[in-house]
Amino acid sequence: MIMRRIPFALFLLAIAIACAVPTGCAGGSPHFMPRMHPLFAGLDEQKLGGGAKAMLAEARTDFILARRGQNPQFAKYASTIPYTHSRVFEGSGYQLTLVNKNEIARLYVGPKIVLNSKITGGEPFTYDEVDCLGD
Repeated sequence: MIMRRIPFALFLLAIAIACAVPTGCAGGSPHFMPRMHPLFAGLDEQKLGGGAKAMLAEARTDFILARRGQNPQFAKYASTIPYTHSRVFEGSGYQLTLVNKNEIARLYVGPKIVLNSKITGGEPFTYDEVDCLGD
């Protein structure tokens, strides 16, 4: 009996890991585990000017509030995306979407932000922490 040779704690750990790995949404969520990467990973903040850094600070504050399920402090409500419960907010140099989209077998929920050229100085930068829950 091989099961008796495996320590019980190791057995429980293996079950916990197997149950915790998300499945069903495009191979699992890249957002598994508490956010292990910095906010706006991939954006080179060293290249931003003073005004852009101030707008980015507001965007960061609003994104953190959205991450906690709260409304943004700086961005203003703009619209609701049709056929979803997703709400769009416009801020100075950014658009924040509180994604809440329920499909037949999946629920997409979480914040998504697009930083425009006022902040980036060039191409828009998109960052999201939208999780897929369900099948």
